[in-house]
Amino acid sequence: FGEPPNLTHPAHYMLAAGSLGKARDGAVRTGVASRFFVLGKRDLFYFRRFKDKGPEQLFGEPRGRIPLSWISSVVVEADGLGISLRRLDGERAIQLVAHSEDSAQDWVTVLSAQIANVRDGLDE
Repeated sequence: FGEPPNLTHPAHYMLAAGSLGKARDGAVRTGVASRFFVLGKRDLFYFRRFKDKGPEQLFGEPRGRIPLSWISSVVVEADGLGISLRRLDGERAIQLVAHSEDSAQDWVTVLSAQIANVRDGLDE
């Protein structure tokens, strides 16, 4: 049967990763914060990276997790760079900003596919 799969390899749990802007949703701070995002099988994680830490930081400081089961749809905004994660509970959408239109479309494609997998129970 061959060797068992290496379940510690990132390909088994990390589907996509990259930098995106995330709209701040606090009452004190507004604007867009640069974050490093990692798409897992069931969650979208985001991290704050520090410029002075250098290459030894892998992802940065964990800042949040968005369960894919909370998201009803993912769309590219009219400007071509904005990505809106619309929530099932009707709360305010989570707004992300890509660095290019191609990047925005790539994120929407991979997020939409994995959200469908979670909904259909195919996220194992």
